Amino acid sequence: EGVEFSGVDVQTFCDGKWTGFDFPHPDKAIREEIERLTLLIAWSVRSKQARGYLNLDWAVTRDRPGEPLALECNFRQNGFAYVLDFACRYMKAKPGEISIRYREGLPCGNVDTPTLLKKLARIKVRGKSVLLSRPGQDAGAALMTPPLKGKCSLVIFSKDSSYTSEAAAILSKTGL
Repeated sequence: EGVEFSGVDVQTFCDGKWTGFDFPHPDKAIREEIERLTLLIAWSVRSKQARGYLNLDWAVTRDRPGEPLALECNFRQNGFAYVLDFACRYMKAKPGEISIRYREGLPCGNVDTPTLLKKLARIKVRGKSVLLSRPGQDAGAALMTPPLKGKCSLVIFSKDSSYTSEAAAILSKTGL
């Protein structure tokens, strides 16, 4: 019956390569301006009878930080939407209640998936295993791609953004 705005993430890069994203975007003013512009476009698209996911990519430049620049418009669900949808379903939460850190290409050594999951299960954050083990948990990490050539992808979800930051720091120190 209308449009729904899910939020704004920040893409992460290392050595010129995409490595993942953080959600939500930490700058409230940028989030609000991107939301305003996105909703204008979404309502215009909807008025043309289009339905479904509309993913808009925005850039914020150093020389004009308060003026987001539209880069790309995808009429499909993308990686961010899949991860956000998974987090919302798993945690029974709305997008605005979730903090996410997704990282791709993390070094994990030459291990198979069961071994990597066992390693993750042993890593503790706030006294509990960081590995998500059942729906309804309010924080933890999930393996998003299995190990391949010594690398994997991992996502950390939480309803508490400080947990997400803490878990990311512990995982980066501990290593996989």
